[in-house]
Amino acid sequence: MSGKFADARSVFHWAGIVAAAVLGVNAVGCAAGVTAAPEQDAGHWVTYLGAPSRAPSANETIAREPRLVWTVRTGKAPAGALALGDSVVVVQSSDRHLMVYRRETGQRVWRRKLHGRGATGPLVVEGRVYGASGDERGRVHAYALRSGERIWSREMGPIVDPMAVYGANLYAATRTGDVVALSRSGGDVVWQRRVSTRLSVGVTALGPYVLVAAEDSLHLLRRERGQPVVSRATPGTAIAAPAVAGDTLIFASPMGFVTGLDVHSLRTLWQVDVQDPVYGSPTVARDTVFAVTARGTLWAIPVRRPLEGQALELTSPVRAPPAPVTAGVLVVTLRGEIMHVVESNIPKWRTRVEAPVEQAPVVDGSMLFVVDGRGEMHAWR
Repeated sequence: MSGKFADARSVFHWAGIVAAAVLGVNAVGCAAGVTAAPEQDAGHWVTYLGAPSRAPSANETIAREPRLVWTVRTGKAPAGALALGDSVVVVQSSDRHLMVYRRETGQRVWRRKLHGRGATGPLVVEGRVYGASGDERGRVHAYALRSGERIWSREMGPIVDPMAVYGANLYAATRTGDVVALSRSGGDVVWQRRVSTRLSVGVTALGPYVLVAAEDSLHLLRRERGQPVVSRATPGTAIAAPAVAGDTLIFASPMGFVTGLDVHSLRTLWQVDVQDPVYGSPTVARDTVFAVTARGTLWAIPVRRPLEGQALELTSPVRAPPAPVTAGVLVVTLRGEIMHVVESNIPKWRTRVEAPVEQAPVVDGSMLFVVDGRGEMHAWR
């Protein structure tokens, strides 16, 4: 492995990689009282981590020494990744609550209680917030961003993360094997299709398709009507949402590999042995796939030259996806670390929170947002 680390330096420099390790900063108190809702918010967060690349921060920069500006208690652990609007950050907790906060101050705009435990990360689209619950009578809910008023609610069953919005519809899947397209205007069922007896990964929207996954198979459907396109057995491939790079669909596996598949046929294009399980989604930026193993090895795999993939040892357990930024990659760990490293395993900047972090960090407008496993959301600038 030592030779691989030496060779990795040129690839990480070429990819512009920085991995960030969490600084030992105590939580900063913040007024969490209810504040006025935004008059208008044009932000669009239509899928898990904002885009099929799963790299919403790829064009963002962070300060050389980011300063913790606020911390708020949102409830229990997050049900999925946070969502950003232009002026708000939205979190759904595992204890039935969907919450909207001001990005700049951390002040709560509104909080609503769902019918069951939170099941997914929320979405923010055209002045609406979408959330979902994951019990046996799980529902998808649509709320007005400005007022928190519930617009519609649709019972579906135990919903699995993630959901996705594409055009006029919201797409969701259940653990019991159904994929459903709902009208965003009123929550009506546009189509519904049973594809499996149990799904482990929810919906990824891919142009004319939607994709869902069981732990041992992938299922591609036509987005407009839900007709099956192709299903493929893929043992051990899917427990986290894939990333998309053009016509390449990329999965990371708990069996210790990263795989590129053809979007249209689900045919395997390449596979890289990363030697340890990967539990978080891969991300794609600068024509490079980034993935972090459970042991804490950060991989950079060129999409077109996957055999040239290189590894960087961070030696801290990880479950969350990495977050590429313009100067590198942020990594958060189960020890509560948030890392920023350039070309080596020595963090350039580091901070620490008091609980494990299992959801990806997000940088937007020079602000870094992290929600930890205790339900505290932190913002640095």
